[in-house]
Amino acid sequence: MAWPWKPSSWDPEDAAIAAKAAAALDQAEMLTDDTLQVVAQHWQLAATALMVSDRPDMDWLVQAEWLRAAWFPLCNCFPALPAGAPPFWKTLWRLWLPLAQHLAQQIQQQTSPFILGILGGQGCGKTTLGQVLALLLQQQGYRVCSLSLDDGYLSFRDRCQLQTQDPRLIWRGPPGTHDLPVLQQTLTDLRAGQPTLLPRFDKSLQAGAGDRIAPVPMGRVDLVIFEGWFVGCQRVRHWPPSAWPWPIETTADQGFATDCNRRLVDYEPLWAFIDQLLILRPQDFRWSYDWRLQAEQELQRQRGQAMSPEAIADFVQYFWKALHPQLFIEPISQPTAGSKNWVAAIGADHAVTQVLT
Repeated sequence: MAWPWKPSSWDPEDAAIAAKAAAALDQAEMLTDDTLQVVAQHWQLAATALMVSDRPDMDWLVQAEWLRAAWFPLCNCFPALPAGAPPFWKTLWRLWLPLAQHLAQQIQQQTSPFILGILGGQGCGKTTLGQVLALLLQQQGYRVCSLSLDDGYLSFRDRCQLQTQDPRLIWRGPPGTHDLPVLQQTLTDLRAGQPTLLPRFDKSLQAGAGDRIAPVPMGRVDLVIFEGWFVGCQRVRHWPPSAWPWPIETTADQGFATDCNRRLVDYEPLWAFIDQLLILRPQDFRWSYDWRLQAEQELQRQRGQAMSPEAIADFVQYFWKALHPQLFIEPISQPTAGSKNWVAAIGADHAVTQVLT
């Protein structure tokens, strides 16, 4: 077929990437020529994302076939895909497709469901990643379910009672605001391949404070995606830190951080279910504020109401004061011998810039 770009006009390395991409995409026989040309255009966007030297040629073929199989469901869920948004495409080829292929291999090697933990702050792409992985793997015949740490929040009534005991818990989110027995029972059932009820939480209820809603029945699955803003974070045992990072400034801030650190030990039984942890790590944790601001501006355009920049700053800093990324995410993002963690570096445009495995 005639491709809508000329690899010969690129640098030799880019041309090699394009040639392999075209060869792989030519195997995608179920797509029309017009659709294939749209896909092919975006291989150029992904050229810098792929390390040809250390990836077997078969990876290209398999991942192109996976993209073919999931193309239409992905386009329905993510208009950025056919629109050609570079961050989306770079992340697709750097992380989503390779990770989906890796997970399929892990599933085949296990007799019980594989549990993937995803750790990432606000705006890092946890939800999108979970949706893409589910679509890619479901098209290959795998049964996937998603469980968010947010789904395990205490009810609105219970959190109101909790706030009378600890007024610092003004928002849901920090350690101590979750129904740990429910989450543990859910993961126990899923691991055993038993039918269970997945807890669900609607953040729009109770004037934005959120509340639990009816659970969702779930049968046996092959993969559980367990995501949350501090999934996998461990209690720091050498405490307090030698220096307190901003915005932990006052004695009250330090006391709150200390109590949140102490409560993490209660979550360790949940982390024990995780077979592999993927850490979504922004190159600057402060980008979470910018991403939340962008999201609220979009809500303002769509609904005519949103949080003010000042309220967003208070909200985001509240989470940093509870479990600061420099204290709780950085230590487990460092490569260590025998670690099964994957670390995906996130750029300011939300695109994955590098994956360390």
